[in-house]
Amino acid sequence: MDKTDNENNITPAAIHGNELSKREKEVLVHLMHGKTSRQISDALFISKLTVDVHRKNMLRKTSSASTAELTMKVMQQMFGLSAFTLSAL
Repeated sequence: MDKTDNENNITPAAIHGNELSKREKEVLVHLMHGKTSRQISDALFISKLTVDVHRKNMLRKTSSASTAELTMKVMQQMFGLSAFTLSAL
């Protein structure tokens, strides 16, 4: 990968601080448990469209191209894992 560290890592504020809203963090937890937008919408009593908007906003805020990349960045930040460590799993 030709990405810089800034592109590979999400800032701590994005996860734990004010960058992600409370609802986005709730959606993120469900995403990390492998739930679909429909399942998340049912669990949080919001529409699927609202979940999709939260997903899109989280991708933008974290400069992630996909939910998989977002999840990887969160795991890297939370557990101090490198992209190499994650790719070896």
